[in-house]
Amino acid sequence: MIRPVSIRQAVCGGALALGLSLLPGMAFPQTSAAVTDETLGFQLTERVRLATVQSRIQAQRTLMQWVRDQAVRIANTKQELERKQLRKAFDELVKTMRGKGSERRRKLIDEMQTFVQRYADTQASGDLLLRLAELYYEEANFQYILAMDEYERQYIAFEKGEADNPPEQPEPDYGPALELYREFTEAYKNHRYYRDGLYLYAYLLEESGFEDQAVEIYERLLETDPDGPLAPEVSFRVGQYYFLTGDLDLAAERYRHTLKLRDQTFYDKALYKLAWTYYRMDDLDRALLGFVELIDYGEKVPVGAEMRSESLQYMAIIFSDRGGLKDLEAFFAQIGPRSYKLEVIERLADLYFETADYRNALTVYRDLLDLQPYAATAPVLVRKIEDSWTKLENERQVVESWREFAERFGNGTTWQTRWKEADPRLAWDVQKEAEKKGFDYAAWWHGKGQATSDPAKRKQYYLRALKAYEAFEKQFDDSVRLAEAVFNQAEIHYDLGNWNKAGELYARVPEIAVDPTNELFSESAWNMILARRKALEVWERTPKAQAMLKAIAAERAKLEATAEKAQKEGSLARATRSVTGPAATTAATPTTAVAPQAPVEAPTRKRVGADGKTVKKKRTLPKAAMNLIRASLYYVRLYPLGERSPAVYYNTGDILMTYGLYGQARKQYISFVERFPDNAFVLDAIKQVVRTFLLEQKFGDLVEWGYSIYESPLANNPEIRDYFTTILSGAMFKDAQQLEKDEKLREAADAYLTLVDRFPESEFVDEALINAAAALQRQGDWERSTQVFLRFYEQFPDHPFASEALFQTAWNAERVLDFNAAVSRYTELLDRFPKHQKTKDALFNSANILAKLGQSRRAAELFLLYIERFPNEPDEADNIFFAARAYYDDGDLEKAEQLFNRYIKHKKRTEREVEALWYLSQIALERNDAKGYDKLLDRILEAYKRYTAEGKIVDPRFAAEAAFRKAEKVDRAYRNIKLRLPMDRMAKLLEQKAASLKKAVETWTGVVQYKDPYWSSAALHMIGEAYQHFADTLFEAPVPPDLDEEEAEFYKMELEDQAFPIEEKAMQGWQKNLELAVRLGIDNEWVEKSRNKLLELYPDVARVKGKERQLLADNEFFYRFPASSEGGDKLKFDGPRVVYLQTPYRIENLEQRYAITLGWTDRQKRVLFNVSVPAPAVLEDGQIVELDGIRDLWKKHFQ
Repeated sequence: MIRPVSIRQAVCGGALALGLSLLPGMAFPQTSAAVTDETLGFQLTERVRLATVQSRIQAQRTLMQWVRDQAVRIANTKQELERKQLRKAFDELVKTMRGKGSERRRKLIDEMQTFVQRYADTQASGDLLLRLAELYYEEANFQYILAMDEYERQYIAFEKGEADNPPEQPEPDYGPALELYREFTEAYKNHRYYRDGLYLYAYLLEESGFEDQAVEIYERLLETDPDGPLAPEVSFRVGQYYFLTGDLDLAAERYRHTLKLRDQTFYDKALYKLAWTYYRMDDLDRALLGFVELIDYGEKVPVGAEMRSESLQYMAIIFSDRGGLKDLEAFFAQIGPRSYKLEVIERLADLYFETADYRNALTVYRDLLDLQPYAATAPVLVRKIEDSWTKLENERQVVESWREFAERFGNGTTWQTRWKEADPRLAWDVQKEAEKKGFDYAAWWHGKGQATSDPAKRKQYYLRALKAYEAFEKQFDDSVRLAEAVFNQAEIHYDLGNWNKAGELYARVPEIAVDPTNELFSESAWNMILARRKALEVWERTPKAQAMLKAIAAERAKLEATAEKAQKEGSLARATRSVTGPAATTAATPTTAVAPQAPVEAPTRKRVGADGKTVKKKRTLPKAAMNLIRASLYYVRLYPLGERSPAVYYNTGDILMTYGLYGQARKQYISFVERFPDNAFVLDAIKQVVRTFLLEQKFGDLVEWGYSIYESPLANNPEIRDYFTTILSGAMFKDAQQLEKDEKLREAADAYLTLVDRFPESEFVDEALINAAAALQRQGDWERSTQVFLRFYEQFPDHPFASEALFQTAWNAERVLDFNAAVSRYTELLDRFPKHQKTKDALFNSANILAKLGQSRRAAELFLLYIERFPNEPDEADNIFFAARAYYDDGDLEKAEQLFNRYIKHKKRTEREVEALWYLSQIALERNDAKGYDKLLDRILEAYKRYTAEGKIVDPRFAAEAAFRKAEKVDRAYRNIKLRLPMDRMAKLLEQKAASLKKAVETWTGVVQYKDPYWSSAALHMIGEAYQHFADTLFEAPVPPDLDEEEAEFYKMELEDQAFPIEEKAMQGWQKNLELAVRLGIDNEWVEKSRNKLLELYPDVARVKGKERQLLADNEFFYRFPASSEGGDKLKFDGPRVVYLQTPYRIENLEQRYAITLGWTDRQKRVLFNVSVPAPAVLEDGQIVELDGIRDLWKKHFQ
């Protein structure tokens, strides 16, 4: 809170200066040698005493000022606590000194009053009165200071809530001094200092609030001496009085009089106040000229900075009121160039800004920047432009101002070149700000890219960020944030999938950051690995890589087979289990720092050529893998014992293994074992080492190394010791695994169970049982699989996999349709393992099974129980839907409706919303709610459109049916238009019916667009029906009664000519329906209707043959093959016709080049065709092949 302070408070410390020093040449009477004691009326000793008192007072003032200065200097160098302590000590010192000074002053006043009384009739009495008045003036100020100290203390207490009311602000009491000055002016009108005393009297009257009396005295002084030494100040004070009282004409007159006197002390003030007066008088032209005169005067004679600043400000205010920048330019064109014109323009822009006219402010700032792009204030202008955009809440333009600042004032710019020498400090500060803004600009676009979910926008924002980071890197190559800029570029390239570029940029970061302890340094070294790994993954998807990896895998398979054979012959028992390496800690983002490395090569292998000579062969890593290896080795060299280093060592070994460099891979795994013996994955690394020995058939080395591990401290690890002591059971387990891998599932299961029987104490028993059960399950031997799962469950009831085994028994029961057993076991799982991860699956499956068994209500209850027990799960919305559907199936439409609506409102609903709306429409239909039904049809179509627009795959059945039902309404309206005479009326009705037909056909065609087989078939049939109805309408049109028999016959023939083409369209619609049925392999009541229509209306082109139906036209026939579980059907062709076979088979005639293309949609492998070719065609899922043998067969029969 700002405390109220009067003007007098501000001047109380220098009251004497205001009172007397304003009088040029005035001095108090001094004693001279020519003056005798008798003349003065007092003795020499008294004069000495008076002079001594005065000198002491002056010394006391000097000392007090020194104490103040010292206290301020010390206080500015200390902390806040010290400042408070010093302030307290200083206040106490000043208070003490003030008290002593006041005592001396009062004593001096008493003495001076004695002098006045004693020498009242002497020549010195006037001087004594003036001196005594001065002392009273000083004492009044001192008392005022004390009162103000107390006032401030009370006010602080009020602010703290320690007092209820604020204190009353004190006023100085100049009464005694005023009385003495009045007495002096009345009694000593001929005194040499009369005018000075009169002035001081008026001054104290003004300070005491008696301005009117003071002005009267000021005016009297001006009348008697208009050009005297006091006239400039007196005239200015009178002008001030009239200015404040609103008498602006008199104020202007007095200010002009002050200017006329040309007193340097008041000349600039008078110029300023005169211009201000013109401004208040709305004489803006003279006001502008006055302010210009003041500023011009200031170019020659120093004037107050505040007056100059306010003059510029008033000029800006005037121009803002009169037309802005355009008016300003015109004014300065009229008065001539001025050095401060740009200052006025800037003030104008600032004024616009302060009055929230940000658009005009931007315009003026921009013009000003164009006028002085290299001025020292140019950076300030860009900041103000930024502030204006900030006020307009235009974030994009704010960010663009950052870019502009960096481009204008960053390293290497013209502005920097000019100001580095002229003002190095300014140039440095602006350069650092430009650096920050340049980085922030890039970071803003970077953040925009990270925040958006739109891939196209993300790429657009990222590209802008990259461009900005690159500009920053080029312009601020010595910045401390350079490493961060390069790092962020790498991040963006990583997000964009530019893995190689990301890796290269990550590699540069350590070169810039230098310090390995720097966070960016370490993250870059790590992220380099991630980027290189991504690049390798991309490369491995290329055909070249696939071929290479396939070849390596084939070679490895041969090596493994050879090693396995050697082991079976007794060279070494195998000891490997499933190997899972340590997962690398995922960094927040990727990065790279590559040190040069020689290519990693496999040891030279020997291969015997066709000529019997040995051929040397070297395998070199592909570039992408090499880059990853280099990055990994660089990282472990930097951080050999880092937190992520174990994963790097291990994964490096995995890469080398993948590319067949087993010796190099072994070195990495051994390094892992030696450096990280306590790591959780050390046993996995040991197993990988064993595997490399086996692949290279170095059995002796493996045994030797195995003993070294067994005899080392690593053997203290029970797992490692058990691993080497249970090698036989491991080998047996491996045999079973290999059988399982070779898809010999029954043999694998038998091998696993043999292991369990032979080695009941082996560590593999639990896994062998599980693997055996899983193999049997994959084989389809559900009952035996269930027995093994139950054996595991009973033998290991507390095993972590026990719940999973129980779950699998229930799942198997489902497979053999023993649903009651399945529900029973799922229920046991829920009771015994309520927190197991598959509890949700068990609960869901139970509900699903009950739904299949027709126990819809129980199923619905379980679905709701699932939602209750597992709230906020990702599939919560789906289970609400399933519960709603179960209640619908149970006939509880009210609950079904509630749940369907709950599903539709759920934030995690999916495209099933379309189906849910369909169910709600059926509920409305059952309730005969036609209006609600129609609204729901619209909602179904809207939801389908919305989800498909989002790229979702939506079952088209429900939208297609909704469109069909809406089309039915259009069709009914079309059919309800009946032709009636007379002819003019019938012509209009016929026109309406034709338009309605077009609309109906378009609506039915819209149903086909949903591509649902059933409803597309229905719509195609209805298109035929619509055209047929129109044709029938024409056939049955009433004949005007005024026509004779011949005219009536001709009339009917004309109608029939119009009807036949339409009837042809009807036939085409039904034919298209049958073509669709053949192409999609469907048969439904709509197809049957179309067949019957064609048979009924066009018996000359259609016939029925047994259970098959053929349509013959031109050179084409349709044939449906009977189903065959043993294989495909034999084809016999009896003519050069195109044969359309029901899906999944199709024969196409393309440009007279005959070929047969086979494809199907069943997930099982199947022999589709069995023709006279060397082998039947067996297709995998989704595969399409072209068989030369079938082409040959075609040529044989058709050509």
